[in-house]
Amino acid sequence: MGAMSEEGRSVRLTIPARAEYITLCRLALTGIARVRQDLSEELLADLKLALTEATSNSVRHAYAEDGDGVVEISYELLEDKLVIEVTDEGGLAT
Repeated sequence: MGAMSEEGRSVRLTIPARAEYITLCRLALTGIARVRQDLSEELLADLKLALTEATSNSVRHAYAEDGDGVVEISYELLEDKLVIEVTDEGGLAT
């Protein structure tokens, strides 16, 4: 499911730039967060909201209206934190 390093574990998810795949990103976050026993339900809900907003922004604005592109979500589980990065290679929205 991802590459493991000595410092932590990471998972990279690449999805089509389409809104229907955002739920998959949230499900992956839920599964990854279960490894971290110290994350409260409230914090997980906040992380899901932030992930949804970032991914939605990429889906909505990075590519032409046809949604022809991909969005990459990187989850990195370190000893003391969970890092989530959302990237795309789309152009600037006008």
